Order: sequence, then structure tokens, then C-alpha cells
Amino acid sequence: LSAHELRKSDDVKSLDDYLWKGGFPEIWSNTKLDFTDFFESYIRTYIERDLKEIINVNDLRGFRRLIKALAVRVGQLVNYSDISKDIGVSDVAVRKWVHALEASGLIYLLSPYYANLGKRLVKSPKIYFSDHGLLSHLLGVSNVDDFEKHLLKGGIWENLVLMELVKVYQLRPSTDVFFYRDSKGVEIDFLIEIRGKIHLIEAKSSVNIPKEGLNFEKVASLLKEKDIAWALFHRSRETKVVKRKGFNALNPIKTDYRLE
Repeated sequence: LSAHELRKSDDVKSLDDYLWKGGFPEIWSNTKLDFTDFFESYIRTYIERDLKEIINVNDLRGFRRLIKALAVRVGQLVNYSDISKDIGVSDVAVRKWVHALEASGLIYLLSPYYANLGKRLVKSPKIYFSDHGLLSHLLGVSNVDDFEKHLLKGGIWENLVLMELVKVYQLRPSTDVFFYRDSKGVEIDFLIEIRGKIHLIEAKSSVNIPKEGLNFEKVASLLKEKDIAWALFHRSRETKVVKRKGFNALNPIKTDYRLE
């Protein structure tokens, strides 16, 4: 479920917990369901039953370590060698397992955007989970306070925003949605091509957002012939988080938004 769908439900009084609960319908429909038990059962069922239909994994403990290693790298470039060293499994096995996770829909590998920008761009994809509730569980986040204090809350929020875009607009990561990053560190979280228009989207979990940290103009200047819109998906209660021409500031949990 998306936040957009949950807002329409008379049974959901507050969406504050959506930050860490994620969108699995059963978590919202069954108020007595334990969050931790649900996701532990989900992971166990996935590894012990579903995964065996996709790939033969003999080292189940190693595979569990892989899932957690990916969680702490949410929103970061995938480095197979680095992951291999962290979990003590060969680089070949890590690549095989990661692609199995992607094929089964548990994670997304988001590709960079290349089209005729004339810059040296990174080529590695970024890692995201199909549900930020599962991601939160893997990171030990089980309430709003945990979220607020967590070092990776920015990554969780970024993951949430990506999946809202996917769920609401049926966008396909690495087909309709990309990220931008060049060798100088200029970055945009999400770049969307839809109906001949490019949307540059930044996802920020902070309440106070310095405009110096946003790279809309830098990237837009490389897309001179394109029709471009900018949007900041944020958590502030303020509508005008950063005053900037040609730019929308939206909270995907609390407000409706459009890609046109």
C-alpha cells in the first residue's frame, strides 16, 4: 500500500507510523500483529521456501548477512567487492544472490541516468528495498523515535519516496526512474522521464533543508533542450521549505502530488 491509499482509509487515523511500518496491508489491517514477528516470518519464509525456487542457496546464514549488508547500504552505490569482504562470501556469490533478490522483487537496483549529458558519470546502480518497512526492520527501527534517531533515516526516507513514486505512478526503476551522479559528486536522488518531461526529485528527511544542498540548477543546466520540473519530497510541516523558482516542495505522506 502507498501512503496515498492509506490516507483514503477510514480505519487509518494517523500515518506517522508509515515512516517505519511500510506498506504491507496486513500490518495495517491487523492492529494486534507484532511488527518484528511479521517481518521475521516474512524473511524466514522467503529464504526457506521462495528463494529455493529461484536459486540454490546452501549458506542461509551468509544470505541473511547479505540482506542486512544491503540494508545498511540503502541509497548507496552497489560495491560487490565491499559487500563480499563484509559478509565473508565470494564476490561471485554476492552478485548471484543480489540478482536473485532483484528477480524476486525484494530489492531494486536503480540505474544512473546517462542520456547525452556530456559528463563523466558513475555506472554502478544504487540499492533500494521494495518495502521500507522491511528495510526498517532490518535496521532495527520499530517506532518513530527509532526512526528519528537512526543514522540511516535519510536512506529510509529516500527508499520510501522512491517506492511511493513506483506505487502511485506505476513507474519502473531503471526504465522510467533513475538517479544522477557525476564524478564531481553532483547528485539528484531521482530523475524521472515521463511523457516527454523530466522531473528532478530530491528526498530529504531533515526538517530544515539548506538550499545549498540541492543541485537542481546544476543538473537542469545540462538538460537544456528538455522540459524540466523540480520537486523536493520532504518531512517539514512547511509548504515553502526552500523558496526557489520553478520548484515544488511536497510531503508524500501528508499531501497529494502529481507528475505531469
